[in-house]
Amino acid sequence: MKYLFNLQFVCLLAWLVTACAVPSADEDLDDQEPVDAPDEEELDSIPDPGSDYAPFRWYDDGGYHGTPQTAQVMGIVLEIPEYIQGGIDPETGNHFFVFRTAPDQTDFAVSLRNASSEIEHVHIHDGTDLVFGEEVPPRLVVSATHVLWDLEGDTIYVLEVHSPQGGFF
Repeated sequence: MKYLFNLQFVCLLAWLVTACAVPSADEDLDDQEPVDAPDEEELDSIPDPGSDYAPFRWYDDGGYHGTPQTAQVMGIVLEIPEYIQGGIDPETGNHFFVFRTAPDQTDFAVSLRNASSEIEHVHIHDGTDLVFGEEVPPRLVVSATHVLWDLEGDTIYVLEVHSPQGGFF
């Protein structure tokens, strides 16, 4: 009986040692599953707005500009555009324009017309370092199509026009 008790004790002790074993520093850690890093928000790149001066009237160039990466290039804004038109990309519900403000251009306003679209909102996003950034809060919102912003001079921005049903503005 004493022999059986000792054998059971030795077996239990052996099981505990192997079950609770900690890998030694010599063991290869490459065999272990990699731990995924937390997902970082992927930032969208935008086109360079160019060095040409933006026209006083912004006309659609005929292409779809439904993502920040495919924004319609407008150039350097010397004054608030009198007229802006474009076609909403039917897949994204957006039309994006990229522009740079002139050094003394510190405000920007839109007064869009719904031709065949029902514009839900118009936003401006920071475009510093050619990255689609945070939304710039407007100074005044009269309606979804009439908005005024205070902007920084000599800075890149992205104008976003959104209509869930598509169409032309």
